[in-house]
Amino acid sequence: MILVIGGAAGWLLVAFLYGDRGLARRMRRLAASTSAIAEGALETTIDASGHDEITDIAQALVVFRDHARDHERLRSEQQERDLHQRHEQQRILSSLADDLEAKVRSELKGVVWAART
Repeated sequence: MILVIGGAAGWLLVAFLYGDRGLARRMRRLAASTSAIAEGALETTIDASGHDEITDIAQALVVFRDHARDHERLRSEQQERDLHQRHEQQRILSSLADDLEAKVRSELKGVVWAART
């Protein structure tokens, strides 16, 4: 009977230590993924497999990472639109300046011609 209890206790200890190491390993991987995402590595892979609280946290981190990706994409698209708008404004202003210069030259030619006659 003592051998059975001792054996069972031994197996429980082995199972606890094995489970504890697995838990610690998963937590370290989750912490590493979190740090990488915080530093801007939005392509970081997150292990969200399992059915426990660590999985819940990992799934929340996946959502956070995906939202950060979307935010970065939208920010980049906005910068592209702003750049395009600035170029378009510069093109319009340049065209207006060219038109004004052409009209002024035409008027000056008319004034010079009138002054000579």
